[in-house]
Formats: sequence, structure tokens, C-alpha cells
Amino acid sequence: MKKRKDGRYEKKIRYNGRRYSVYSSTIKGLNEKEDALRRQLAAAEHKESAVTLDDYYEKWSTSRKNTVAGATVRQQYFLYRTMAEVTVRNGVKFGTLRLNEIERRDILELQKRLYSIRRSGGRFGYSTMTVNNMIAIVSHIMSDAVMERLISWNPAKGVKPLKKTGPMARDTIHRALTVDETKAFFAAARGEWYEPLFEFLLFTGCRIGEASAIRYSNINNKSLTIKNTVSRDEHGIYYVSDTAKTAAGVRTIPMTEDMRMAIRAQRSLNKEAFGRAEEGYVFRSKSGGIVRESVVNRNITAICLRAGIDRFTAHAFRDTFATRALESGMKPKTLQEILGHSDIGMTMNLYAHVMETTKVKEMRMIRISIT
Repeated sequence: MKKRKDGRYEKKIRYNGRRYSVYSSTIKGLNEKEDALRRQLAAAEHKESAVTLDDYYEKWSTSRKNTVAGATVRQQYFLYRTMAEVTVRNGVKFGTLRLNEIERRDILELQKRLYSIRRSGGRFGYSTMTVNNMIAIVSHIMSDAVMERLISWNPAKGVKPLKKTGPMARDTIHRALTVDETKAFFAAARGEWYEPLFEFLLFTGCRIGEASAIRYSNINNKSLTIKNTVSRDEHGIYYVSDTAKTAAGVRTIPMTEDMRMAIRAQRSLNKEAFGRAEEGYVFRSKSGGIVRESVVNRNITAICLRAGIDRFTAHAFRDTFATRALESGMKPKTLQEILGHSDIGMTMNLYAHVMETTKVKEMRMIRISIT
């Protein structure tokens, strides 16, 4: 306790690692204020100790809406709700555990159950990537709770991610199509509404969200400008954002005849279906609205069944473009700019794995003299 220059008394209090100060013109008043503050802090501590993970998640999620993309908030919500319903110790749902009672064993049990529980359709468990993403969300939540001093440590810290098993997505639904698969797919896709979009994705390497946000004003005879993308807000509503996915995503792609033909085909469809073609977005849904990736992927799956090839998603057209570009001799730096990658490492990590037959062919081209 000390007396200040203004004549008041000051007393500093330490409570659970935090410092507080009370002031009064009398010692009696100072003691009364100290007692009142300690009661207030104890009441607040008791209230905070009853906060469940579900309670804190609502607050945590709301605070992130202005700092992360709406689609990210929505995706994390569904991942969180899935793991919050999983039972851990004594059959208690994970989300109902008190924040300050969650232990490392609970995180490990959650991880184990997510990987092995029976899902709809009789399937067991979630993929290692999905489980790891869920545990990462828990760790992020708990880390922020530590920063707010609601808990003293993060029980998810140090929980090792599951080792990836099975084929990588880039070898299955995100793989680069072989030449034969490409031909079979487009033969089966003739007459489909999204056929011009499929061709455009294959010939440009654009993401489907970028292609769906292209306006006629973005196109001229020499080039195509990418500067927007289709996104989803936290409610799942589709909209065209004002910017590309990343700063590097804003780019210009030189126009090729294949690109022109795909755009002409879509223009003809638009004119026939909507009576106009030279305004708004180039690629549209059958009803004239924003193209939804999920709808396009369902159409691709149906075509794959008809063509007798393994299923893939729209992103495979981007992988196929990149692989064919590298096989044709395009420099990685040029490919990076056309794809809109922020760094060359991303380009090489994703697309340097060219087809096995190409690697064999190029190995046979090497000539090394030892005499």
C-alpha cells in the first residue's frame, strides 16, 4: 500500500497471475474495495470454470468472422460439430466437457474415435487428413483459451497428427488424367451443359471458382484476366468475391485457340438458353446463376461412370493442365505465374510428379559418357 501524490491510497493485488490496483481516499475504503474486487474475481473465476468447450467455441467462432473467410468459418463449423458429438471419457460428448477439465487423454481418445467410428453408409472413420484438421481446430481453440487465461495450458499441444495412409488425393480425385482418360472423358461428356467449362479448365489450368467468376469484360483477343473467384460465406451462400483467392491469383493468361473455342461454345449455350451472351459471367449454371463446384463434380462423376474411368473432381483438370505443360517443356516459373501460385515451391511440390511413362522416356534420353 502507498499514498499517491493526489492524496489517495493505492493497493496492488495479484490474483491468478494477474495484477490489479484499487484506490481510495481512506485506508478503510481501500480495504473494502480490495475485498469487493476479490469477491468479483472469485465469482468470475467460478463462472469461467463452468464454461464448456461448446460454449467457448461459439464465442471463438464469432470472433473469427471478420478475420477469416466465410467459407473457412463454415468448414470449421461442420468439422467442430462432428467432433463435438463424439463421446470420450465415460460416454460424455467431447463438446460438453468443461474447458478447464479437458485433458490430453481426451484429445487422444477423440483422435482415436474419429478415425474408427462408423459413419453414414456403413463406412468406418474419417480420413487421416480430416482427423488431423479436426485436432488442429481443437488445438487452435485451446491455444486461444490459454491466451485469454481461461486455462493454464493447451492439452492438444504435442498430440501428434496421424500418419497419412492410402493414396494421396493428387493420385486419386485430384490426380492428373492420362491422355487416354482425357479422351474417354470428353467423348462421354459431349452435349453436357458443362462441357465448355470442362474444356476451359483443361486448357487454362484455372481453378473452377476462378473460371466461374470470369466476365466477358475480362476477355480480349489476346489474353484472359483472372481477378475474381467464387466463394461461400459462413451460411454457405455462393457469391463472387472482389478479389482472387490470393494476390498471386490476379494474373493474365495468353489466349489460345483452344480457349477461344471453349468460350465460343459457352457463348452459344448462353444465347440459346438465356437469349443473350455478351453480358455478365461467361460460365453459368443451367439456371443462369453462379456455377457451384459441388454440382459440377456430381456431373463429372456421372460422366466418369459412363466413360468407365476412375472418378475425379474438377481440380483434376488443373492438375492435368500443369502436368501436360511440364511434359511439353514449359518452364516451372512460367507455369507458376499461369496457375497463380504464390511461390515456386508450391508449383514444384504439386506438379513436378510427371507421369511415370514420361519419366522413363526422359531417363532414356540421358547420355553420360564414362570413357
